Amino acid sequence: MYVYANLSDVIGLESDESGKPVGLVSKNVFFYGTLFFLTLTNGIFLLLIRLYNRVRSLNEKYKQALLIWLNGLMGTLNFFFALALIFISAFNSLEKLDLENFGITVLASGGLVITWILGFSYVLMQRGK
Repeated sequence: MYVYANLSDVIGLESDESGKPVGLVSKNVFFYGTLFFLTLTNGIFLLLIRLYNRVRSLNEKYKQALLIWLNGLMGTLNFFFALALIFISAFNSLEKLDLENFGITVLASGGLVITWILGFSYVLMQRGK
């Protein structure tokens, strides 16, 4: 809601070489698209967590490690999505902001997501123990 309140009626999602926005969508399309995407993403993770809670054939220690990993991945993705939305809001701001440093922050949070996904190999090693 914070990001939505700061957006103009038309939102630029990408820019050309001169820095002018070219990928434009309306504020309502952006809001409902983002709401749908975030609800779908979080819903899939919550469904996976519930399904893994019901599986009885898994080793209990492995199942707990998997559930912790899934919850952490969901939190890490939500952190990335929040930063990306704040970046889009700043990109469309009427004020002249230096977005170069903020863009690095968004990329670093994407790296955090990739690192968390690679951490799945540790969870898989717990299965054998």
